Amino acid sequence: MMPCCLYYSSKNWNIDSILDLKDELLKYHIVHFTGFHRKREILHKQFFELQQKMFDENITIVVMNFKRPNNLLQHILPYYDNIPIVDQIVVVHCLEYTTFDYISNKVQHVYEHDTDKEYGVFTRYIAAKKYAKNACILFTDDDVIIPTKTMSMVYQKWKENINRVVGVEGRKVYKNTTSDEYEYKTTAFYGDVDFVLTSCCMTSLDNVEYVCSQEHTMHDYASTTKVKWNGEDIFLGLEVQKKTDLPCYALNSNLINLVNTDHAISKLNNHIQERTSFLRTWYSVKKL
Repeated sequence: MMPCCLYYSSKNWNIDSILDLKDELLKYHIVHFTGFHRKREILHKQFFELQQKMFDENITIVVMNFKRPNNLLQHILPYYDNIPIVDQIVVVHCLEYTTFDYISNKVQHVYEHDTDKEYGVFTRYIAAKKYAKNACILFTDDDVIIPTKTMSMVYQKWKENINRVVGVEGRKVYKNTTSDEYEYKTTAFYGDVDFVLTSCCMTSLDNVEYVCSQEHTMHDYASTTKVKWNGEDIFLGLEVQKKTDLPCYALNSNLINLVNTDHAISKLNNHIQERTSFLRTWYSVKKL
C-alpha cells in the first residue's frame, strides 16, 4: 500500500506541504522500501520551482565517512543527491577499509586518511576549506539525514546573518558556581546557544577558514583525546562567537536518525568528560 501522502492534490501545494511530502516519502522509503531509495523520487515540478525561490545560493554538504559507509551509500547520499540546491556533497573518507564508490556529478570523494590520523574529527573543517566550492557549508554526520524542511529552516536563519553558526542541536556553556569551572549542558537548547552539534551545522566558508587558522591554539591538547579533536564543534562555535560577537543559533526542527548507530563517538567511555576538559582548556588557552 502506498503512503496516503501520494494522493495529495498538487494544485493546493505550497512550500511547507511539498517539503512535508518529500520528508514523509523519505521516512516511508527508509522504513518500508529497502532499496527503493536508489530510484530518484518522482516529485512534481512545483518542488523544484519552490525550492529555487527559497534558496538564492548553492549549498556544499560535508560529511565524514568512518565506519558506517552503508548509511551513506544506501540512505544519505541518495537523499541529498535529489535536492537541487545541494550541488556539492564532499564525502571525506577517513579510513582506507571503509571507502566506497557512489557515482554522481554532485558527490566528490576525497581521501584524507593521513589528515584524519593527525587531526581526527577536525578533518571535516580541513576538507571543507580544501574542497568546498560554495560559500554556504552544511556539516552533517553519517548517522542522520537532514530533512529538506529542516535544511530550509536552517538556511533561512543562516541567511539572516551569514557570519553566525546555525543548527538544530544546540548546547549552552555555563560556569559551575561551586567548582568555578566551565561546563556545558548536554540537553538540547534552542535560540541563541554557544555551539551546535555536527549532526546539522551550517556556517560560511569564511568561518571555516578562520577556525582552521586557529587550529594550532588547541592542537597539542586536541591530539591527546581518545578521539582526536573530540570537541571540534565546541571549537567552531566558540571561535566564531569570539570573532563575530554573535552567538550560534539552534532551531527546533527534526532530524531523521538512522538505525545503524554503531561506532558513535558519543557512546565512548568518558565522552562528556573529555569534551568538558576540551572546553575548559579552550577557555584557559584563550585566557577568558
